[in-house]
Amino acid sequence: MRGVLVYTPERYFMSLDPATFAPTLAWAPLKAEDWNRECARHLLHRIEFSATPDRVEAAFKLGLQGTLEQAFGSIRPFTPPASMADYVQKRDALVQERGALGPRRGGPPPAAGGLPPQRQINMDINQLERQAFLEYVQAWLSFARQPENSAQENLVMCLGNVLVVAQSKVKDPSRISSYNDLLRTSWQKSYLDMCKAVMYSPAMIQYLDLNTSLVGVPNENFARELMELFTLGEGHYTENDVKEAARALTGIVVQNEQGVFARRRWDPGIKTIYGKSGTWGAEDVVDLIFTQPAASLNFPKRFLTYYLSQEALPMPYLQELGDQWKRHSWRVDQLARLVFSSNLFYRPEFRGALIKSPIQYYLGLCQDLNLDVSPFEGQVYQTLRSMGQEPFNPPNVRGWLSGKNWINSSTLAARRQLVQQMFNPPNERGLTADLLAKLGQARAAGHGVLAVSNERLNSLTSKPDDELADTLLNYYLAGKTHEAYRSDIVDYLQNDQGQRLELVRDVAMALFQSPEYHVC
Repeated sequence: MRGVLVYTPERYFMSLDPATFAPTLAWAPLKAEDWNRECARHLLHRIEFSATPDRVEAAFKLGLQGTLEQAFGSIRPFTPPASMADYVQKRDALVQERGALGPRRGGPPPAAGGLPPQRQINMDINQLERQAFLEYVQAWLSFARQPENSAQENLVMCLGNVLVVAQSKVKDPSRISSYNDLLRTSWQKSYLDMCKAVMYSPAMIQYLDLNTSLVGVPNENFARELMELFTLGEGHYTENDVKEAARALTGIVVQNEQGVFARRRWDPGIKTIYGKSGTWGAEDVVDLIFTQPAASLNFPKRFLTYYLSQEALPMPYLQELGDQWKRHSWRVDQLARLVFSSNLFYRPEFRGALIKSPIQYYLGLCQDLNLDVSPFEGQVYQTLRSMGQEPFNPPNVRGWLSGKNWINSSTLAARRQLVQQMFNPPNERGLTADLLAKLGQARAAGHGVLAVSNERLNSLTSKPDDELADTLLNYYLAGKTHEAYRSDIVDYLQNDQGQRLELVRDVAMALFQSPEYHVC
């Protein structure tokens, strides 16, 4: 039974009835007297990546509004790794060298046994891009892993799964970095303004082909996704609206790594969008979209899918939330406060009912086990990829489907392997000189704790079986624990034959691999 404790929790979802639980009551703030440690634990599990006892106690004492203010009251800047500037400099030098060679079919012949110079330079640029991107991901994970940054970066991930761009097409990590910083610095603003801002982001311009859209030959990609995925949802626009909006969106290009309006590429003619005619431009399109009733519903619906439940709420509840959000000028931070302070959010049926994404699972483990993000950026990225989520690289413009889609035999095996790695220190003798150097740098900076030590496990071995089971279950799990699972742990611990440390290790690993830990 070592390391294979299995428990499948039962989940209950309520059927909301406006007749017995009015939508206005659902989104009304939780009363101060109803705020308790279990509410604090639930809130932290959802808005951050874990809910350690010290964080729960601090949130309980701060109160609900104090905790939300701490989480969303200010923007915490993220500084990309220094290697990003080095990458840009080296890439620009290679691009200049490639340009000096002239057209691809011209230029000097390849050296004996080598590649054509153009092709070699392209490969060098690709390698630079890949390494800089991996280092950016590692730095971002380390930033998000710090509890004071977790709520903000979880929200950035939520926004990035709606306003999607993907590294696989954008390639340039400096553009990915700039785009995520745009989301990070915009969540205290109106979602309407955020939609206007992202269409001038070089990453978005490239991802949805705005740079190819000009008068006479408009590209419809951005116009369609702006309506279907970013703002309104399917069924709330016509094909003519898309075509006319695409004309209005012509003229946006990248110059000196900035999105700019090139008037000569813009279509100045009359366009009719949602029945309104005018010489509309790009920002007019967004303003017209937000005159539509569905603009108040689609983003809140996506927000709730990320933070509350994969099951859609009945329309009266969504409509009430959308109306309140609109009265708050569509501000993203105000939507967060409306949801996270509401009566509905703390209903027992919604607790422990969302499956953690691979990134949430990984960062939650790091926080719960008090471990650092691994400095081996390639291995970290591959681990997350094996679990089904490549950071900043969703599979398509719809983003990750999430929920049960995170779990299959392959991704679950990858999650189990990650837990095993976190309970076994890396074999330093088997590391390359480059990886040893990274580990040494991390340790010198105080960020090199990569596995649970025997000393830490020994601190648990003296606890009686019942107390140890309660400590582990109450410390790490989000939902209500089934008594049978607790009994399994206690029974297993009673197999002690002088191997108490190994039994504790087995139980801890099994808990982090269990279905209960995969939900929040």
